[in-house]
Amino acid sequence: MADDPYGGLVEEYVVDKPVLLVEGETRAACAARLFPSIRVLAWSLPLDADDWATRLVGDVALIWPSARPGGLEAAYEAKEALADVPARLLDIPTALLPPGWARGAPIPADFDPGPALALLEAAAAPELGKETDWPPGFFEDGRSLYWRPEEKKPPVRLCARPDVLGLARDQFGSNWTTVLSFADREGRQKTVLAPHADLAAGKVDVFSRLAGMGLSMRCDKLGREKLATAIIGVRTPRLIELAYSCGWHGDAYVLPGVTIGARAEPVIYDGPPSASFHGHRGSAEAWRTEVAGRAPGNAVLLFCLSAAFAAKLLTPLGAEGGGFHLRGGSSVGKTASLIVAGSVDGGGGPLGFCHTWRATPNAVEAIACAHNDGLLSFDEIKTLGGDAAGEAAYALATGQMKGRLTDRADLRARRTWRTYVLSSGEISLAQLIASGKNRDHAFAGQELRLVDLDVEIERVGEAWSAFQAVDVGQTHAEFAREITAMARAHYGHAGPAFVEAFLGKREWALGYVQEKRREFLKAAHQRDDTGQITRTADRFAIVAAAGELAAELRIVPWIEGEAFGAASLLFERWAAAFGRRQPREHLQALEAVQGFLARFGESRFRRFEAGSTQDEAALGGSARNFDEAGWRREQKTRDDDGVITVETTWFIHPSAWRNEICKGRDPTNVARAVKLAGHLLTDGGDERRLTKKLWVPGGGARSFYGVRDSIMAEAEFEPADD
Repeated sequence: MADDPYGGLVEEYVVDKPVLLVEGETRAACAARLFPSIRVLAWSLPLDADDWATRLVGDVALIWPSARPGGLEAAYEAKEALADVPARLLDIPTALLPPGWARGAPIPADFDPGPALALLEAAAAPELGKETDWPPGFFEDGRSLYWRPEEKKPPVRLCARPDVLGLARDQFGSNWTTVLSFADREGRQKTVLAPHADLAAGKVDVFSRLAGMGLSMRCDKLGREKLATAIIGVRTPRLIELAYSCGWHGDAYVLPGVTIGARAEPVIYDGPPSASFHGHRGSAEAWRTEVAGRAPGNAVLLFCLSAAFAAKLLTPLGAEGGGFHLRGGSSVGKTASLIVAGSVDGGGGPLGFCHTWRATPNAVEAIACAHNDGLLSFDEIKTLGGDAAGEAAYALATGQMKGRLTDRADLRARRTWRTYVLSSGEISLAQLIASGKNRDHAFAGQELRLVDLDVEIERVGEAWSAFQAVDVGQTHAEFAREITAMARAHYGHAGPAFVEAFLGKREWALGYVQEKRREFLKAAHQRDDTGQITRTADRFAIVAAAGELAAELRIVPWIEGEAFGAASLLFERWAAAFGRRQPREHLQALEAVQGFLARFGESRFRRFEAGSTQDEAALGGSARNFDEAGWRREQKTRDDDGVITVETTWFIHPSAWRNEICKGRDPTNVARAVKLAGHLLTDGGDERRLTKKLWVPGGGARSFYGVRDSIMAEAEFEPADD
């Protein structure tokens, strides 16, 4: 047994002496004179398969087609008959043979059979995993792949000899592809996937890719057509599964160029190679010491590095994806944190392993597939644009691309991913969405999918910083430059090492993570937490547990509790800013009402003072505004000390409530949120009632949304006590 290029095991053929099968007794006798060291047997159709299987037991049969018309087809028929024998077709170029040898002509004394014997021996014991049967009319020697015209014409060289690593298809049995390997003009080995559908359609980009990677090939129409026929028709026992995304495929973890973990069937990544910066450079020990070793004491660095490990546990845990947005002013360490976190999996790009948000939706989806079950980081969210920000946050977190049609109007299969996203920017996702042309607001679901983390934790001199622990005498900027330089020099070692260590102790590791996860959630929980807080706390818990597991597996040099503490600190900061006692939608609803009243509470509401019942609105008031949003009632009260208090209530027209205040929101849900907070004035009797009936001049009794001025006094919207 021996290792193959994909990490599996295949059986080697061990042959003491090949057997050369030549059609016809006369031609076989001539071949025996030509190669006296080779066992030569004559064959003719039809073959008795059982008899030949007995005669060739333990041998590899090399079938040499006759040059007569139909000789190649007869050789293939003979090969099919020898189904139980390792049999291969052999084609020795005429230039390597003496003239007239097949007719019994004398063999020249200076004839050197060495080159022909080398081809024969190479065919008898092929390179491991490269056993290949080309379709009729095609053959290879040690250097090139040829097509033989049916007429008596010389063979046509198609390309340098490729090795066929296997036939690949996806998990549904579609998109059959031939996986080829070849040496380019400088001797570097290349692997390329040649989809059969593209070859059959004559798409030139397949051949352009082969030529661009350095394959010496014939590029005219004949060459392309015959090479396509050969690649589609080639046969090999090696089957491979196509993976359109990186990450977990069964018990194997697929990355561009490498698969971690054993599988009965190899897996190969079939995604755009330029969509990620996976790779490695430098030293694993230097990364452990100079990058991960400098993170303790810096909550943001610890958290971001832990998130890179946590992304690899999402599928084994059955957890959902999501993201974290590092928000802070310029030069506080946001980008440096992303580069450091990305060094777990790779680097080498302009921002290390990190991408820029400035990309089309199609590009973002391709990038996400290439980072499935791994860390995906984007720098400077403002470059995305406000109108696209919300959609991007949803897509990345939910893990599914847009539905698209093929050129035949069929629904194209959707590609999916599951990842943790790290983002950075000077503004939050909600602020970015509000800055778009449509002036939309961020929904709670969007904010929860990309959790906003204020990373300005420590004040260093006159500026805020994401780093709390820098070396003595070192500035924040110097620390950022040093750790970033080390992350650019040493990267791509920790991620694969973490996966390998996890697979080696899978059951124990999953139990350890679940225990730490429960421990975090128990410590983070408060009695009045909403479901939104609890759900998001679990994402922080997974990050904390993954960081602790990386330390336990000796991937990082952290002591127990460091990753846990960093995640706890950032979670508490986020939860306090987000609001723990009310759903985010309620807080946003209250803010929308407060903002409208603060802006138009004087100018668009007709004023009246409280008086009688039916005619109170007619007792006096301001002139009508043709952009009127409702009425404003001012009611004066005097306390025992003679202090006069004015209580204002706004009665808002339902149309203004629906179309302006609640634009993009459910008007009923907004009213319920205001009522729950104790700021909505309604008609008594029915707790489900959300409006207040008011008599207005010339209109009689109408229903309005009555909002008390207490809504303007609360800095933080918390529900009223019972």
